[in-house]
Amino acid sequence: MFAPKIFQYSMNLNKTLRNEILVLLIFVFFQISGIAQSTLLPDSMHTCKVDSLQLSLNTELSFDSYLWSTGDTLPTTWIQYTGDYSVIVTQGDTLTIYDTTFVNIVDARIVQSDTSILCTDTIMLSTSSSAFDYYWADELNYNTIQDTLSTEDSIIVSPRTTQYYWVDIYDPVFGFNYCRDSVQVTVNPLLRQILLFS
Repeated sequence: MFAPKIFQYSMNLNKTLRNEILVLLIFVFFQISGIAQSTLLPDSMHTCKVDSLQLSLNTELSFDSYLWSTGDTLPTTWIQYTGDYSVIVTQGDTLTIYDTTFVNIVDARIVQSDTSILCTDTIMLSTSSSAFDYYWADELNYNTIQDTLSTEDSIIVSPRTTQYYWVDIYDPVFGFNYCRDSVQVTVNPLLRQILLFS
């Protein structure tokens, strides 16, 4: 299936340099043969509101062996933490491919689901983790970070009409990767107000 052969020379070089040479040879191999894509994993990815992620290869090809940096030897692997991950795949003794990706897992969300309160009540909306940076907004302040309602991991609100609240969730180390979550607070009128208008 893979006619061109990448010869493996036994060189007295450190492991990093050998890996760089192997990656270069594989890149040239793909450019010449066009047999498969040269990138098995995206350069980076991030997830929102999940505590784990299944990594899989960006190809429909199957290989004889797989070795993930997690230790898994299947075509996919599950990860739970932000960081760098890699995979080595082989096809017979003619092809070895090494690729890496950076994964940012943002495991945070608004704890409350859509809820309702009475007109004069207040409610605390909170997030599931204090490890992230938060920017809260309501429908009036939705488009501007400068007008955020709060930057804490929880907020107390007392809407007088039904209102959506949003929070942008930033990883404090990789701030450009963020998730957005929202909740609707439905405001029910008081019994006294219903009697006055009936």
